[in-house]
Amino acid sequence: MMFKSSLSILAGALLLSTATFAAIDVPEVCPSASALQSVGFVADDLNQLDIGVWYVLTKNTNDYGTDNQWLFAMGLIEGDTQDNAAAASAVMLTTLSGNPEPEAAEGGYVCLYDTEGGFAAAVTGIDFISSMRIMQLVHRK
Repeated sequence: MMFKSSLSILAGALLLSTATFAAIDVPEVCPSASALQSVGFVADDLNQLDIGVWYVLTKNTNDYGTDNQWLFAMGLIEGDTQDNAAAASAVMLTTLSGNPEPEAAEGGYVCLYDTEGGFAAAVTGIDFISSMRIMQLVHRK
């Protein structure tokens, strides 16, 4: 339950960015879980939320085989170092599943996925969000 709440908070944080795309069309589909898994993420996409707690937020958008550009977020990941968090993130990514429909939220769209031990989301309609803003929203709950 905590992870589902954290997912909603993180997805909301992603959508509350100050820099938004111009008006976007309603996405027809969400990226497939397999497309997200095949693109993956790089170590620079890992961000420390708190001591020993990390999340993935891609720095670059990707279409993941759809007509829209998406950011991908995944978390919360435990790890005392970035290397440990990267290894745990790679494992969590392999458990990504679901076939969500795009949901409107805060002027953008979000697709929520299932993972074992965490959460994941693809978001369109924004192109920047700071880790500080995500930390503020997660700790507000």
